[in-house]
Amino acid sequence: MIDPETEHLMTRAKEEAVLAIQARHPAAARAHHGLAVRYSTKAVIGLVEEGSDPVEGRLPAPAGTV
Repeated sequence: MIDPETEHLMTRAKEEAVLAIQARHPAAARAHHGLAVRYSTKAVIGLVEEGSDPVEGRLPAPAGTV
């Protein structure tokens, strides 16, 4: 299950991405795009910090060990 804060960050990232696409002024588009990137980065960090694999119920195996 996704933490409510992480879910909120993912929603905000999507909203800011849409605003960036719809912006009529390049500076506004850049600002919204930057916010979308920041929100999505924080969401990814939140998902990683949750740390479990919901299918297996364990931490993911290190790269190259599976």
